[in-house]
Amino acid sequence: MCGEEFRQQQHPLYQPQSIAGFSRPFKTFQDLPVSTPLAFKDPSPYYYLTLEGISVETKKIGTDTGNNSIIIDSGTVMTVLHPTIYDELKKTIIVNITKPGKSIERTEDPTRTFSLCYEKLLNIKFPTLIFHFSGADIHLKRQNTYVRYYDYICMTIARHSSNNAISIFGSSAQVNFQVEYDLNQKLVSFALTDCTKY
Repeated sequence: MCGEEFRQQQHPLYQPQSIAGFSRPFKTFQDLPVSTPLAFKDPSPYYYLTLEGISVETKKIGTDTGNNSIIIDSGTVMTVLHPTIYDELKKTIIVNITKPGKSIERTEDPTRTFSLCYEKLLNIKFPTLIFHFSGADIHLKRQNTYVRYYDYICMTIARHSSNNAISIFGSSAQVNFQVEYDLNQKLVSFALTDCTKY
């Protein structure tokens, strides 16, 4: 393999046992792997994917050719989205967050680390998110998109401050996925797994 294919796994937050190594067959995956084309943009050292949209329950938020490039980066914890994508996503998530029989008030994060938080004791139903990459739909669980932070539950997706910025698919979104980069075929593959078993 000459070091050109490598596998990388992300463990749940606060369990720093991440594994990186040369490729070997997918193990203990809970779903069939899906693959999406990988792009390189010299002189940038990053790997780029094409984001075709994000679904919140049954509503799909589309992207256009001006903001559909996204960097996959295990060194960035939070997923950071282009403002036009993030603003629509946040609005849709707020509408879809529910609690039986009650309205739900958002809570301000006093540290300003997160932009969307709720009190953690509330019995909230969070919507399912699907990131639609070219040829691959990645179904994110609650642990991929929300985190307990002091007395809050906060979304681990942030808004880029610049309209010229490129979105980033961060490590929190990759938790409990086996991610394999094939640099020869220019593909990145995802398989849902339990990384704590490695």
